[in-house]
Amino acid sequence: MINEVIDKSKRIFDQYEIYSITSENHPISFESNKLKEITKKQTSGFAMRGIKNNRIGLSSTTNPLKFDQLIENVKNLSNYGSKTEMVFPSGSIYSNIPIFDESLSSVSEDKIIENIKSFIDKLLSISSNILVDSKIGWVIGNTRIINSSGFDNNYDYSESYFYANANLIRGDDMLNIWNGCSSHTMLSEAELDKSFFKIKRNLEWAKNTSRSVNSNGELPVIFTPEGFLSTFLGPLLEGFNGKNFLNKTSPIINLLGKQYLDKKLSIRDNPHSNELTGSKPFDDEGTSTRIIDFVQNGILGEPYYDLQTASQLSLNSTGSGGRSISTNLYPTVSNIEIDNGDENFSDLISNVKDGIIVDSLLGAGQGNELGGEFKANLSLGYRIINGEIVGRVKDTMISGNVYECLSRIESISKDVENVYGSAKIPAIKCTGVKIASSN
Repeated sequence: MINEVIDKSKRIFDQYEIYSITSENHPISFESNKLKEITKKQTSGFAMRGIKNNRIGLSSTTNPLKFDQLIENVKNLSNYGSKTEMVFPSGSIYSNIPIFDESLSSVSEDKIIENIKSFIDKLLSISSNILVDSKIGWVIGNTRIINSSGFDNNYDYSESYFYANANLIRGDDMLNIWNGCSSHTMLSEAELDKSFFKIKRNLEWAKNTSRSVNSNGELPVIFTPEGFLSTFLGPLLEGFNGKNFLNKTSPIINLLGKQYLDKKLSIRDNPHSNELTGSKPFDDEGTSTRIIDFVQNGILGEPYYDLQTASQLSLNSTGSGGRSISTNLYPTVSNIEIDNGDENFSDLISNVKDGIIVDSLLGAGQGNELGGEFKANLSLGYRIINGEIVGRVKDTMISGNVYECLSRIESISKDVENVYGSAKIPAIKCTGVKIASSN
């Protein structure tokens, strides 16, 4: 079937590309402490891009019997598609990354259910009023790309995932604490224990409610790894997105190679990590993936590009092309890593006379993200007074500018956490964050 598609595409297009995915997902979900459902979801599909007279068309299908219609759709759309000078890659040497665990094809559902019941029981031992919603599961899949430049490669991947939301209602106060993790191999009990202890820690910190706090940026704020990801990472990555360099809308377009952030800060995209689940040997266009240094000791590095964006700037793709079956290509990142510092997380707290901890946000993404602005209500935040956590901060909003805050870093923790399987991040203490609490 694929060979017929290739033969027809050769006769119609100057260049063509076929993107194929198959996956099998096994989610097991719990609701309000009880097993809700065990399911299996299978997905497969094909996306095709064709270039004719320097115009590109894209279409997709989940039915392999409709390849003729797929080709015809791409042909028609290419008459009106965007202009492009890009050339599909012919192949390269790819890193051998261990992202597939064959043992996930023979997982014991009973054992997994037993582990989650144990997880919930441990939370209920803290408070019998806790209601836990949870999902755990595993995915096995394959990605294949074939194009007119002679590229024909594929890779198998696997992932196991877990998340839990602990809900505790105390009078008119509703507390939600969320945590999760993922891995290319089956999640161990030790990894589930880490999620349990984070939820337990936050429950302990939230036993009391602190009085209001307001600051125009002078008080220190500690961002946990989860807090850093939800507050800073979105606006920061928008600044390095190649499309925003192409459109000349990135606020850092004239700052590359310059010392703009604190010297203690180094951030990279590492698609070859053995520990994080965004790793892959080549991106969704067949370009070899590689490490991209966004920030090195406070110096701004390079943006990330897909083929189309890079070609419009007469540059090379950084191996950052992402897609789904039904969407066009876009620049994306894989695994974010931030270098650790030299202080224990507990010392970051004990050295604060008056400040707050940011752990999670409600409505993250408000404000002018492209300009580096953030503005959101705290979902989980805690007050520090004289080096002690005195309780949860409620009805509080934080705001600021990513670049200003990350140029005013006071310290970075020695501890680095795997955040949801997509990032390795330490805790970071900085100033420049505005805090506003209602009475």
